[in-house]
Order: sequence, then C-alpha cells, then structure tokens
Amino acid sequence: MNLEPDVIAGVGPGGLKEPHDVKILICYFLAGIGRAFSREMMAELFTAGGITDYFTFSSAFEELCRMGHLIGLQGSWSLAPLGRETAEKLQGALPAALRERVMEVGAEAVARMDRDGEVRTDIVPHQNGYHVRCVIGDNGLEFLKLSFFAPDEGHAKQIEGRLKENYAEIYKALMKQLT
Repeated sequence: MNLEPDVIAGVGPGGLKEPHDVKILICYFLAGIGRAFSREMMAELFTAGGITDYFTFSSAFEELCRMGHLIGLQGSWSLAPLGRETAEKLQGALPAALRERVMEVGAEAVARMDRDGEVRTDIVPHQNGYHVRCVIGDNGLEFLKLSFFAPDEGHAKQIEGRLKENYAEIYKALMKQLT
C-alpha cells in the first residue's frame, strides 16, 4: 500500500492542472504579493511547491500576456488593470488552502529577494589575488562596506558566499563591538 500522496506530472494533491485555474492563481498571486516578479521566479515558485506543472504554468502565463492581463517591464511582470480585476472577481474560484499556500511561497520569495537586495558583493582581481567587496545597506543607504583579500578565486568565492549567508550576523557583531 502506497501512503505517499499522488503526484501527477509534478502537481501535488490540491494542485492545479487546468490553465484557466492557473491564470486566476497567477493574477491572485501578483495582486496579493504587490510587486513584480520575473516569469522564471514565478515558474519556480508555482512548480517547486507542486502547485502546478511547468507546461500548464507556461501556457497560462503566455495567455495572460496575450490577453493583456500582465504588463512586462525589464524582465519583471505585474498586473494590468484587467489582471487586477480578474484577481478580485475570480479569487473565490480557487481553494482557500491553495491561495494560502501560494501566498506563503510568495512571501518567502519576497523576503529572500529583500535580503539579497540588502547585501551586494563582487570579486575583483588584484595583482596578488582577489578582493572580495561587500556593501550592506537598505534603500540606497550604505550601512557598511567591507573588503577582504583572498589569495585565489576559490577562497574569494568562499568568502563571498559566507558574506551573503551571514551578513546580518556580521553587521550585528560589528555594531556590538563598536557601540
């Protein structure tokens, strides 16, 4: 006896298989999250959680673009007035649990995007190795700039990764020592 939930073509239990439903969910998601998303990010969010499969998502997304529900700007997509109207009028056609799940996944993605926006790093070659530069800030205000020397590219990438993962703790520890 199989106790695992049935997964059909990447769509988990309670997920959507009909493009019509996915179109409503995309509109609902963008209206509720209140910011633009890249097509790739939305596809990842909708498929990774078993909400729908990639092909159904793609079909629904393309149709929303063609029908004027979505507005694209510099690789990010947001709702046109028609898409907002669709979200408002048809959100009740979606199961409440699915609406909650897509908003949870979206909120996590927004938090991750915001965190990634707070720290910028780059690796710059130097005559004897590499400099790893890090700027921690928010809304254009720079709180802290750091630069580290690394003898080779491997160490530089390791430092860069740790800075991205732990920047909040690094900032807090430095502030505790300095204030």
